[in-house]
Amino acid sequence: MCRKKASATSLKGKYIMNKRLLAILISVAVLSVVLILSFTLFTVRDVKVEFQGTVTKITADEIITAAGIKKNKSIFAFSENEVGNLIQEKIPTVKVVNIERRFPDTVVIHAAERYGLLIVPVTDGKTVTAYALTDRELSVMDIIPKEAYETALKDGVYKNIAKSRITANADNVKPGRVLNPDSDVQIRILANIVIAYERLGLVNSAFTAFVSEIEYVSGGVLITTVPGVKIEIANAADAEQMIKKSYDWYLDTSTAPEANRVLSGIIIYDETAHAYKWYDK
Repeated sequence: MCRKKASATSLKGKYIMNKRLLAILISVAVLSVVLILSFTLFTVRDVKVEFQGTVTKITADEIITAAGIKKNKSIFAFSENEVGNLIQEKIPTVKVVNIERRFPDTVVIHAAERYGLLIVPVTDGKTVTAYALTDRELSVMDIIPKEAYETALKDGVYKNIAKSRITANADNVKPGRVLNPDSDVQIRILANIVIAYERLGLVNSAFTAFVSEIEYVSGGVLITTVPGVKIEIANAADAEQMIKKSYDWYLDTSTAPEANRVLSGIIIYDETAHAYKWYDK
């Protein structure tokens, strides 16, 4: 009786072992097929660029070269994030929206051209050494040495770009990289101001047609508009709410007659009246 039980147990053990071995063999076979396909069928034969929006200063060939995706290599042999960052570092005026693997053998880079929105002074901790041209995401499109910027400004090169008096530390300014709002409270305020105006429909050219200058003043913000009206926001933490209120005031012809829109003056929020008021000064 004991021998029969031992024999049954032995057979059961062999069955389980064979089952595990079969599972391992199947896994190895599947992996082998995947590897073979990835290096034969799923091999990069073509790299394309599809643009979003209007493009005037960059070409598909430039982006493909910057990407460095090698043909006749596995379509799985690269990281989308790494390639995207590489393109943006080499061509800072490009925004990589995403990178698509279009099976079996094509890689498509979806890209857009960035719009120069802000000029941000760059400091070494003490003095301004350069100026960064950024887009709406505060991604650095160019770093202009101080003297070159001042010369270009006189020539009207940056006339239609908003100017920030909020500065960025040189360690935080890299071509193709976003100014890090987590490393600087004032940069976060600047980013929030851009977002607040975008929520009102002032994106890119509409933003630069309205906002001329942004300055951080004693915990608050002073925004100078292109027509000359200054907008005071006493507490930078309330920027989004106050920007909406001030823009509503600006659009309301009963409180902001056409004459006021082209005169130098300032609007300050009256806590008692719960509204912005015009001061001619």
